[in-house]
Amino acid sequence: MDVSSLSDEMGSTRVIRMNFDYTLFKEMAPFSPHVMTQVDKLHAKGITGKGVKVVDYTNPALGGCFGKGCPISFGYDLVGDRYDPSSLDPTRRPAPDKDPIDCHGHGTHVAGIIAARDNPWGFNGAAPGADLGMYRVFGCGPGVSDEVLISAVNMAFEDGADIITGSLGSHGGWTESALETILSRVVDRGVVCTFAAGNSGAFGFFSPGGPADGNGVTSVSSFEAVNASVMLYTSHYSTHGGEWREFGFVPATRANWNVTLPIYATSLNTSITNDACKPLPDSTPNLGNKIVLIRMGTCLPYLQARYAGQKGANHIMFYNDVPGASTVSVADRPLPHVRIVSAGMVEPETGEAWVKALKAGSVITVNVTYPDIRGGGAVSPFSSFGPTFGMDFKPQFGAPGGNILSTHSIAKGTIEVMSGTSQATPLMAAIIALIFEVRGKLDPRSLTNLLAAHAVPQLRNDGFRFFKGLAPAPHQGAGLVQAYNTAYATNMLEPSSLSFNDSDHLQPQLTFTLSNYGKLDVSYRISHVPASTVYVFPRRDDPVWHLPMSLRWDFVDAAATLGFSEEQVALAPGRRKTVSVSAKQPTNVDLERCALWSGYIIVNGRDGSSLSLPYQGLAGSPHNKTIVRSDKVILSDSDIFDQPRPPKSTFTLPAPGRFNVTDVLPLGFTNLGLGSRIIRVDIVPLTTCPPKGLAIDDPIGCSNMKTIGQPDMFLGEAQYYKS
Repeated sequence: MDVSSLSDEMGSTRVIRMNFDYTLFKEMAPFSPHVMTQVDKLHAKGITGKGVKVVDYTNPALGGCFGKGCPISFGYDLVGDRYDPSSLDPTRRPAPDKDPIDCHGHGTHVAGIIAARDNPWGFNGAAPGADLGMYRVFGCGPGVSDEVLISAVNMAFEDGADIITGSLGSHGGWTESALETILSRVVDRGVVCTFAAGNSGAFGFFSPGGPADGNGVTSVSSFEAVNASVMLYTSHYSTHGGEWREFGFVPATRANWNVTLPIYATSLNTSITNDACKPLPDSTPNLGNKIVLIRMGTCLPYLQARYAGQKGANHIMFYNDVPGASTVSVADRPLPHVRIVSAGMVEPETGEAWVKALKAGSVITVNVTYPDIRGGGAVSPFSSFGPTFGMDFKPQFGAPGGNILSTHSIAKGTIEVMSGTSQATPLMAAIIALIFEVRGKLDPRSLTNLLAAHAVPQLRNDGFRFFKGLAPAPHQGAGLVQAYNTAYATNMLEPSSLSFNDSDHLQPQLTFTLSNYGKLDVSYRISHVPASTVYVFPRRDDPVWHLPMSLRWDFVDAAATLGFSEEQVALAPGRRKTVSVSAKQPTNVDLERCALWSGYIIVNGRDGSSLSLPYQGLAGSPHNKTIVRSDKVILSDSDIFDQPRPPKSTFTLPAPGRFNVTDVLPLGFTNLGLGSRIIRVDIVPLTTCPPKGLAIDDPIGCSNMKTIGQPDMFLGEAQYYKS
C-alpha cells in the first residue's frame, strides 16, 4: 500500500500495520493524548517534570540504560522472572535482584507514557525529564500478592519518591485491605499515589478496582484518545483456493497462531448480539480443525471461548461489534477441559464480509483501514465504575488510556498500541510531575482538589455516538484532567467530590470551599449540571435481578435537585468561602432498582475561570438488597469450579502439608449481589455433631463445636493483576 495515499485517507489517525517486521505510518500532528490533557502547552514552556516511577530500560526510546544518568535511574526487582504467587513450587517464590527489567512489555509501555524520549515514531513521554524509578512486582506470569506490593511501596517511600504510580489492580469496593491501608498512610505522609481504576466497566457500577479505592489514593479513569493508534498484524486469506489476500488482526492474550485452517462461523447473522453466549447446538461439527469466527456481544469472551472449546475449538477469531479491533482475553476465568491455544480479533467489516461470503459463497474483499473513532474523547467503556460499597466517590478523574501508542519490550517489537486504565495512570503521574515543577510540591489532597476542580466532564457515549447529557460521575470521575489550567490555577475547590450517600443514609447538607489565590478580586456564579442517572439493578423479572447491571445500561430521565446557601460569591485575593449544598434525590425512579444520580457543581468566575465539583447519590437502599440468593450457592470442586456436584459427593481431603495440585477439593461457589467484607464457608462434620436446628447465637447448630486447627487468615495468593 502506498504510504502517501494512506496518509491522505486517514488524516491525523496513526496506523501501524505489522507483519512481524512491521511497517509504520506516523502522524505529524501533535500527540493527541497530550493535546487532550494540555500536556503539549506545558511542553511548549519547557516543563518536563520530575520524580515518578516505572519500567523496562532496554528500549532505546527509554534511554537504553538503567542507573545514574539514565531516564530510569533507581529501583529494584522484588520477584524475579519465575515468581508465581499461586504456585506451591518453591522455585516460584520471590527471587529479588537489582535488575528490574520487565519481561512482558506492560511496564515498558507504562514507562514510555511517562518518559519516552524523541524517537522515529512521532511520540514522546509526558514527563521525559522525570527522574524515574522502577520496582518490579510481576514475574513473567500473571499476578502479584499483597506482601510483595507492600514491600515495593515501602521501598519506594524509603527511596524518597514524590509520586508512586501503579498500573495494576484487583476487584475492589472496600478500603481496608492491607495494601490500601499502607497506601493511605503513605498519602498521609505527603506522597501522591496514583493507581488504575480498573478495566471492569463491563461489570457495572460498584466495581472500582483496588488498591485505587483506598482512602486518599488517586483512582484514575480512562478516556478514549481522540486520534487512535491501531496495530494490526498482517495475515492472509483466500477464497475457494484462489488468490491470497491480506487482512489485519489484533492478537489476543493467547496467540499461538501459525496455522492454516478453514473458517467456521458460529452464526451467519452479522447482527447477532449473543453469538456463542450459550452452549452450541448438537449439530455443530468438531471445531478442532477450524478457525472459529465469533461475533463479540453481550457476554464476555471467555464464555464464548468456553462454549466453542466444548466443541473442540483450539483457534478463535472474534470480530468486533463496535468500530475497530482490540486485544481480547479468553483467560479471564479457568476453562476446564477446554484448550484454546490462540485467539484474536478482526475489525467488524472483516468479520461481516467473511460471514457474508460463507453464507452466499461470494468472493471476499478486505480493506484494512481503521474507521473513525466514534468515542474519541469519551470515558472508555472498559474503565471501571464506582462508587465503593461505602459510597465513597471513585474514580477521582481520568486521562487518555484508550488506544495509546508507547514503548514496548525489544523482544516484542519496540512499540505497541495498548488500552487500559494502566495507560491512563502513568499519564496522570506524569502530569502531576509537570504540575510539581510549575507549582512546587503539593500535599496529595490539595493536589487532588486542584486537579478535580479543573478537570472537564465529558458527554455520555455508548461507543457509537455521543448523547445529550454528561456521563455519570461515578464512571468518569471529575472528568478529563487539564494539566496547564491546573498548573497555573489561581482558584480551587475543596473537597474534590461530594457524596450524599443512599436513601437510608442521605446527607441532607454538605459543604464545599471556594478559594481565590489570585491577585485580583473575583466574583463567582454557582450552579449545577446533572449527569445521566442510571439504574444499578435490572428489573425484577430479569433472571439476574439481584446482580448489578452489566454490559448494558438503563438510563432514566431523572435528576437530583440541588440548593445552595449562596449562588453568588465575591472573593478578595487570599480569601475563601464555604458554601452549603442540599440535595433532594429524584422521586420519579424505581427505588428497588437503586438509581445512581450524579452531576457537577459549576463555579464560573468573572476572571474567565471555570471550575466544577462532582457529586453523587443513590436513590434506593443497597443495604436491603439480596446479597446471596439461596439458589445461587452451590457446592462445586476445584476441577470444574462453577458446576454443582451431585448430592452425597465424596471428597478426600489431604493431610496438612500433603496437598498436591492434582487433588480435587470442595469449593463453595456463589454470585454476590453486592460486595461483602467477609465471606465464610464452614465444613461441618455431621457425624460428630449433627445440627438439629438454627439458634441465634449458634448459626451452624452445634454450640460445642471447635475448629480443627487454625484456618489461614491471610494467604499470599495472586491478588492483583495488570490493569
